[in-house]
Amino acid sequence: MSGPIPLSSVPKYLEDLRLDEDLDLMFQLIGKLTAAVVRQGHIEADASLRSLLEAEDPNRRSEFERQIDELAAQGQEPETVRKLRELTDLPWDGVYGLLNRWPSFTRAEKQRWVRRQIYRRAAKAVVKSEHGQID
Repeated sequence: MSGPIPLSSVPKYLEDLRLDEDLDLMFQLIGKLTAAVVRQGHIEADASLRSLLEAEDPNRRSEFERQIDELAAQGQEPETVRKLRELTDLPWDGVYGLLNRWPSFTRAEKQRWVRRQIYRRAAKAVVKSEHGQID
């Protein structure tokens, strides 16, 4: 009987792929649970819950991806940077690094990336509201 494969023997790209798949499943579950709780009326959809629901809306993710793609294709770097900064809250060097990598992402990678950033923004909002911080 063999045990689990040691993580050190799994190639890095396979480990990253598995983590991506696990995160995708976790995000789908969070979205479904949030929608069910709101739908059943147990709690009102405050801003953080609306953000979680937004992350699971494929139309919202596609719209954001389309906007970035169009702005980048038109060479509108300042507007593209502003849009990326708005979504990510990354420092400026992080936004420019992302802008440089964006064209090499597949559609699935862009969708995954947008979804994660919406979740990240929602999590930050929850933490701020719990600590009484307001932007």
